[in-house]
Amino acid sequence: MNKYIKLLGFLVFFACLDCKSQDARQEDNLSIKYEAKTRGSSFLMTIENGKFNFSSSDTKQIKVLSKTQISKLTELVNEIDLSQINQMEAPSEKRYTDGAMFAALNITKDNTTYSSVEFDHGNPPKALRSLYAYMISLNE
Repeated sequence: MNKYIKLLGFLVFFACLDCKSQDARQEDNLSIKYEAKTRGSSFLMTIENGKFNFSSSDTKQIKVLSKTQISKLTELVNEIDLSQINQMEAPSEKRYTDGAMFAALNITKDNTTYSSVEFDHGNPPKALRSLYAYMISLNE
């Protein structure tokens, strides 16, 4: 009986390790690109391999993300129905009259890239707002 308890404990231990390594693999298979542009102006944020890259017409910055930040990004992406982001409705149309930059979000997860509809910079579709807001906060 004691032998079975040890074996069971051993199996549970390795099962837990495998769960943690799966989470790490999910985070490694995730990249996010947010791009906004108009005539003479651009804004780009990319997240890949644990790094946050930001560039605008006059600024460039690279930050290494913490495990907590990467986990939060993964959590926010997992809340989005990625197969539907190309069909989401943009909440405003200022980009058509030069009132806002054209923006789009691309998420690559498990070697599949999902591209959003174009929307006004700063006003993404509702399902993308939490991810967008978190990405903006990473630049502060």
